[in-house]
Amino acid sequence: MKTLVTGANGLLGANVVRELLKRRRQVRVLVRKGATLTSLKGLKIEYFYGDLADEKRLAEACQGCDYVIHSAGLTPGRQTAFSDFARVNITGTQNMVRAAEKARIKRMVHVSSCCVFGGGSIKDPGNELSEFNGFKFNSGYINSKYLAQQWVLSEVEKTGFPVVIVNPTIMIGPYDARPSSGEIILRILKQNLQLCPPGGKNFIDVRDAAVATCNALTMGVPGECYLLAGENISFKNFFKKVNRIYGKAGLTMKIPGIVLNSAGLAGNAIQALTSQNVQLNFTNSRQLTNESYFSASKAIRFLDLRQRTIDEAIRAAITWFAANGYIVPEIKQLANVPAPAAA
Repeated sequence: MKTLVTGANGLLGANVVRELLKRRRQVRVLVRKGATLTSLKGLKIEYFYGDLADEKRLAEACQGCDYVIHSAGLTPGRQTAFSDFARVNITGTQNMVRAAEKARIKRMVHVSSCCVFGGGSIKDPGNELSEFNGFKFNSGYINSKYLAQQWVLSEVEKTGFPVVIVNPTIMIGPYDARPSSGEIILRILKQNLQLCPPGGKNFIDVRDAAVATCNALTMGVPGECYLLAGENISFKNFFKKVNRIYGKAGLTMKIPGIVLNSAGLAGNAIQALTSQNVQLNFTNSRQLTNESYFSASKAIRFLDLRQRTIDEAIRAAITWFAANGYIVPEIKQLANVPAPAAA
């Protein structure tokens, strides 16, 4: 059995590949020429070079494969314009699904995002039935992920092609080479004065998300979505955990929402005047001041989603960052610990 994995050099993809190898599956990875492959170093996998925009190469990538896990996508950075994301997250997904259909792939797993559902409160977290309300953030990433998922669901209904959709929350853990969501940990550890936003999110150990994603190859129902959620936690408590696990007495200052949003508006003005993306804009600030919590009950039931604590995820991320030179170990427990296994 051979599985094609797109986005294999990303945080989730690198952990998915390791989980597939652990299950003794053959793995082919679709990567772009010139892409950073640090997170895949030393793995016995087959490399296939191509781009989501090249339908011919995607068709060739699917040949000889039984399954596809599509985790490639443009993730949030400083870009906010919809056009920055549509080519990869929407058109690229459409191209990948059509190529998999033509190749008669047995089943495909499409990695979407929790942002396509409305988040809830700690007491009443969002789930797969929570109505999407993300257009209010004017985020190119959120909008593109929502529209891509809607297209996939309509394609499954129209053609019967078996696609299961998984929707991870913020993933934390090892092999975050670029880095992506682990950037929040690096920022905390590298700042003497840590500026903490007032909101809160759901965080999941990426290794748990990887296991559930692989389980979706044989579990779950095509045309259904499954939130891969972990622990609901405020940014304040997340900062505390990072500092404690790293062994740093960080000085944290909570930023009032009105101040953060004002800074975001200023960022918008700078973008408009200079035509350059900035680190903080109004789209980002609104998300940082927002509480968005989710329940994983459906994925736990149907995909056997494991629930490691966020402490385990943070420790695994910090250990990997320290072992690979992103940060200097502060405590002996981290200094000589090898990079953690993927699951």
